[in-house]
Amino acid sequence: MPARPLLPLALAAAVALAACGSTNSGGAGAPDVYHLTAERNGQTVQVAPGQRIAVVLPTVAGSPARWTPEIGDTSVLVPSGGPQTLAPRGGGGAVIGGAQGYERVEFQARASGTSSLRLTRVRPVREGGGVQTFQVTIQVGR
Repeated sequence: MPARPLLPLALAAAVALAACGSTNSGGAGAPDVYHLTAERNGQTVQVAPGQRIAVVLPTVAGSPARWTPEIGDTSVLVPSGGPQTLAPRGGGGAVIGGAQGYERVEFQARASGTSSLRLTRVRPVREGGGVQTFQVTIQVGR
């Protein structure tokens, strides 16, 4: 039996760590990047002005469907990067089509206030069809 690639396991571990909510690369204060995963769907999140928010949601590797963001108030929250697909790769580095992957989209808290953040993904028929949604309320404080 051929050896299974370890990258899918490493990717799952990285996403599990991101589910903790935030990372801080040094010093006191707000985290540099606040990570949101599917587990935070429907919740309210509080961040500081200037803070980055990374949303990491499941997808299917090789799928044409992408998570599309809708921001309620762009004076409070703006897009800052992505989408970036994090897909498992086989031994030769090729994407393993149809495998569980993740998509990362980044935003930045611009000013104090509250904004809704909704991401929508329309699944193709080969993935069972339908629409996936993720929505949080972002409160940017002082």
